[in-house]
Amino acid sequence: MGLYIILPLAGLTLGWTIRWLYARFQLTASEQRAERIKQDAIKEAEAKKKEILLEAKEQLIRERNQQER
Repeated sequence: MGLYIILPLAGLTLGWTIRWLYARFQLTASEQRAERIKQDAIKEAEAKKKEILLEAKEQLIRERNQQER
């Protein structure tokens, strides 16, 4: 008679634990993926900033050279 109570409770507990662990691992994977996306965006923005600054410096040099002529 006790098995009719213990086994379903054990099954529910085991099922809940497995589901909780699965959700935890999914969350961790999603957080890691989001962090990678964020880092990639930061690197891309820094590269674009450097490119724009370099173009501005080149433009300034061209303008100075034209003024000297």
